[in-house]
Amino acid sequence: LFSGNLIIGLRGELGLLEAYGDTEIPPFFEHFYSGGVGSVRGFKQNTLGPRATPSPYYLDNTGQPLLDENGEKIYNPYSYQDDRSIGGSYLVEGGVDFIFKLPFLEDQRSLRSSIFIDAGNVFARECAETEYNVNCSELDVGELRYSFGFGVSWITQLGPMSFAISKPFNQGELDETEGFQFEIGSQF
Repeated sequence: LFSGNLIIGLRGELGLLEAYGDTEIPPFFEHFYSGGVGSVRGFKQNTLGPRATPSPYYLDNTGQPLLDENGEKIYNPYSYQDDRSIGGSYLVEGGVDFIFKLPFLEDQRSLRSSIFIDAGNVFARECAETEYNVNCSELDVGELRYSFGFGVSWITQLGPMSFAISKPFNQGELDETEGFQFEIGSQF
């Protein structure tokens, strides 16, 4: 647009994870994650979506603590101490970049600057009503997270470097945000 002085870049990604064969639940290591420079800028890398809270005890498939032969709960030595993102089965991400030339640089062949708006989130199916799954919702457009800001990508001898200064404007109480983000090695 405007004789090449403004370029509009659109990106989007949809993901659906389903089990196949005799498997009823998709493996956790295949889950989708969202947030970060290549995703929804302004939110920490891979932190959007469902979270699990630690269980100090081993649980059965209904979420109840397992008991030993004495009727005592069995302690889980591998329990972690924070609520971690566990990803989800559905991914919705998108963004628009308004790419423009910086007026104070003459040679901009290896530089791209933009003003952007990003949106996205990760969703899960069958969010359990337990104390061990939080920030969980099934596919719901009302739960998308949005951010806007300024970004620069620069091709260097080390590889592409990306910087973003962004502001999320509808984060949830458990969402982790970052105003400045930096990444080496993303695509230009």
